[in-house]
Amino acid sequence: MLDIIRSGAQSWGVKVVFGIIILVFIFWGVGNMGGRSPNAVATVNGEEITLRALAQRYQETVEQLRRKDPKFSVDDKNSFEIKRAVLSEMVVELIRLQEAKRLGLFVSPNEVLQVIGGIGAFQDAQGKFSPEKYKEVLARTKQSPGAYEEHYRNLLMQEKFDRYIAMSAGITEAEARNEFDFMLEQRTAEYVLFPVTAYKDKVTVADAEIAAYYDTNKENFRTPVLVNLEYLTLTPASLAAGYPVSDAEIADYYAKHQAEFTEPDKFQVRHIYLRCPPDGSNVEGGQAMIDKAKAALAEIEKQLAAKADFGALAKKYSEDKATADLGGMMPWLEKGQVGVPAFDEAAETLKVGEISKPVRTDFGFHIIKMEGRMPSAVKPLADVKADIAALLGKEKATADFTRVQNIADDGLNAGTPLADLAKTLHAGLADTGLVKMEEAVSKLGLQSESRKNLEDAVNGMVPAPVPAAAPSFSATAAVSSNATAAVPSSNATAVASSNATAAASSNATVPAVSAVTIPVPLNVADGIVLVRIKDVRPSRIPDLAEKRADIVAALSENKAVVMAHKAAEEALPSFTGSAVPSAFAGKTAETDKFNRVYPFFGPLGSAPGLAEALFSVKKGEWLPSVYDTGAGTVIARVDSVIPAPAEEWEKLRPRMMESRLRDRQEAAVRAYLQNVFAGADIKEAPNLQEQLNMFR
Repeated sequence: MLDIIRSGAQSWGVKVVFGIIILVFIFWGVGNMGGRSPNAVATVNGEEITLRALAQRYQETVEQLRRKDPKFSVDDKNSFEIKRAVLSEMVVELIRLQEAKRLGLFVSPNEVLQVIGGIGAFQDAQGKFSPEKYKEVLARTKQSPGAYEEHYRNLLMQEKFDRYIAMSAGITEAEARNEFDFMLEQRTAEYVLFPVTAYKDKVTVADAEIAAYYDTNKENFRTPVLVNLEYLTLTPASLAAGYPVSDAEIADYYAKHQAEFTEPDKFQVRHIYLRCPPDGSNVEGGQAMIDKAKAALAEIEKQLAAKADFGALAKKYSEDKATADLGGMMPWLEKGQVGVPAFDEAAETLKVGEISKPVRTDFGFHIIKMEGRMPSAVKPLADVKADIAALLGKEKATADFTRVQNIADDGLNAGTPLADLAKTLHAGLADTGLVKMEEAVSKLGLQSESRKNLEDAVNGMVPAPVPAAAPSFSATAAVSSNATAAVPSSNATAVASSNATAAASSNATVPAVSAVTIPVPLNVADGIVLVRIKDVRPSRIPDLAEKRADIVAALSENKAVVMAHKAAEEALPSFTGSAVPSAFAGKTAETDKFNRVYPFFGPLGSAPGLAEALFSVKKGEWLPSVYDTGAGTVIARVDSVIPAPAEEWEKLRPRMMESRLRDRQEAAVRAYLQNVFAGADIKEAPNLQEQLNMFR
């Protein structure tokens, strides 16, 4: 059940919820510690969080942020905020661990081994856990097996805690159906539109307004730096196709690695779950829960002995709300995938159609029925031939990669064109086209340190602006660098009013650049990339003349919107009762169908607040307010009410049940933790800010 637990916990986003909760406690209104050790930054119910542990977690967090966003950098302000957030997360984890232990939950060494054994970095070529690789990887990353296993033990304990609390939540089919009916009820609206387009011809925009808008929004008009890069990616994967692989090699690999192409045994079971704490738990009311579960077990076994339908009993008795309405049916599973040893062992012994005796786990009792088994099977060679060829080609490229790197280095030193290197190495040459730096970095797949190398090279090529009147540049060069057109005489006043310095820089032309090859390879995942900068277009602020038409359009639109809204408000008092005012007879229209989930009003577009208003009133009465839409301002009323389609319920029922159940489970865990936090003794060090400033 561990895989199911893990996927469920991650999908909730509970870490974010917990982080928000704990921030309230730790940074606003909690007490200061007294009698603490000098290395503690906080205590949770007397248990310390050390400065060393916080510093280590902070460094790990920053590195994760950098991997996600190579442009991420840490300054003093966001460094402190990250440290606060990391400390909050650690407090949350400690609270959950303490509460899990209080409830009597525990994680066995076998459970930890199963999770760690499934990590690819610790597996051999046959996909089996390798103790040697495990020790080697941890040594390389400077981690001890004990600390690493303790980390996973804590993660599993927190997952068990979340799952244990979440199992108290449930939803009936009737409740889910009510929500479905509520969310997917459809309506249409009758409306009178005061279109923005009808007022645009009545709008005037003065030069002074245009100039003021330009000055206020000048930075919003700035264009980004654009680059065009030619690049040659050299990784084992990109080079694999250049290394021939024979049919004999493929057949030999296939024969020697049958395990890689073998689909494992799978089974599918139904189960009836009765929730209760482990035996001997000191949770309040725990023994009463155990006794109640045992009484229910006795009744279930009695009915099973009388040939009662297992699925019907699961619907009636099972407290696993995710499967109860499906008659206790679980998805197809591989051996050991459930992750709860007692459950796995019981399922392993069952034949199709057999029902187990009650199985005791940390979560309660299970009765299991085996529904089906699929034996393992080897995939045919024809189905995996292409995959094997790619794998062997990649292996050859990996073995030859040092030679490839030497050829690349020598080629860069000798000034060899990238096109020639591509032919020599049987690799594909690509081109980014003229794109923003972020897009170029993404296309190349650059690692963080190499991004800096590329940015430095590009910045070194950005030419200094030269006055447009300078005679040394051709008309073609001026046009290609977005040279400014002459300002019409009618706009002279507006241009003169803009900032002189900015106008001077934006009126400059930029000379064309000569292509430059970066003299060193840049790092990407699993290899390198060779880059030639073909073109660079610097950031610039377009002149007012270039943006004048856009500004006039924006100001005209804004003024027309205001005028349409005012006209609708002036007409609103005449819309009383259920009649259409005579002045607007024949001017009404009807929206397409809409619902609460997708409140889009075709052909009007979106309209903030309109859906909520239309779902809160009866059919036929005009709304007491006007609403702005994408097309203009409307006065509206409900025209028709269409119940949620019953046929859709059968299609969406499983998804709806699962979604609503997850919502309930998340709410149950959140509410439980809020109660725990309220009674927890959480204290921060009196010199916390000073301690947080001690590391970076």
